[in-house]
Amino acid sequence: MTDFSRHNPTPADEQQSASLKDLVRAIARASARQHLSDMERQSGGGIDGSSAATNSESSE
Repeated sequence: MTDFSRHNPTPADEQQSASLKDLVRAIARASARQHLSDMERQSGGGIDGSSAATNSESSE
């Protein structure tokens, strides 16, 4: 049986690890953007609520 606890990473392993980290970061950014977009749609405007205020003013 191979003891992986003593495995020294090769340059290829380190490159794959860096690629995996980049992928995880990209997915996290995309997820955060989607979450903010969903929040904006639910509130009816931007994060500061300026669009929601504009909509309510025009309806009065």
